[in-house]
Amino acid sequence: MRQFFSVLTTTTLAAAFAAAASAAIGCSRPTSDDGASRSKDTVADRADCLAPIPATATVDTAVGATYRSSRGDTAGADGNPWRYWRTTDRVAYEYLAQNIVEMWRRNGSELFFERWFPEHKKAITYTGGELRALGRTPTWARVSRVLPDEVRTQLKAAGTTQYRCLPATRYSGTVNGVEYRVLWLSALDLPAEVIAQRGEHTSRLYLEALHDEAAVTVALAAGRGFEAIDYSDVGDREGDPFIATLIRQGFVEHPTDHNGAHGDTHNSAHAH
Repeated sequence: MRQFFSVLTTTTLAAAFAAAASAAIGCSRPTSDDGASRSKDTVADRADCLAPIPATATVDTAVGATYRSSRGDTAGADGNPWRYWRTTDRVAYEYLAQNIVEMWRRNGSELFFERWFPEHKKAITYTGGELRALGRTPTWARVSRVLPDEVRTQLKAAGTTQYRCLPATRYSGTVNGVEYRVLWLSALDLPAEVIAQRGEHTSRLYLEALHDEAAVTVALAAGRGFEAIDYSDVGDREGDPFIATLIRQGFVEHPTDHNGAHGDTHNSAHAH
């Protein structure tokens, strides 16, 4: 069971890949532009096209994407699906298997976090002050990107290619002991495919679908009717079966037990 605030501890897939690279699993890699060996079922070889990127798209364009994440030598077709929704001031990670949404919002330099439970029509909300009190101080640059710039900017461009009919740039390199192979959609500031390897251990994700601005608006408005439970009120509601279940399953911290020490336990929906 995932630990409380695992997504706050490491925030993005880059850390998830690095952690997953410690698991005992195999590897297959994307090819370079000179036609080097590629796993025959790598998803970048699929013939079906993604929706075209609008000519007016920028890195600030509202965008939605469905990804699949997997570990080992599969190409991702059987990986765990999740969705990513981004605007200029909000970003949400929708974990389909768990039916949970984790949403970040920024107001200037202040960050706010919400975890939605659609089945129960409830959300646990955290103010910037509560995040700091818990020792969670991620930056917008980290939480708002599937693969953060701090990783990608350390990789070297290795030519251009196509990913399911979309122009993409290849990047490769090693960051903090993890070897990355990335296909990058510059127009949307999104990865199309990422393979991260440490030794024989590999994690990968691939982009399955793109969603337009209308879909982003709907997704980010989905929690408006939910009962919002402030994190500071959790201790007063421990008799609530819903809250008790969340505490027991590790989705919310027991306030009186907080000691500020939560390890790097990002085994959540980004990379199962």
